[in-house]
Amino acid sequence: MNSACRELMCRTIHRSIIIDRAQRFHKSAIRNPQSAI
Repeated sequence: MNSACRELMCRTIHRSIIIDRAQRFHKSAIRNPQSAI
């Protein structure tokens, strides 16, 4: 695997982790509005 491919894969994984965290935070904020503030 060349470095460009590895970098692209790392970015994709990193982005999916951020999206997953944001979705989890969003769900918990809907369930518990006080925690979002």
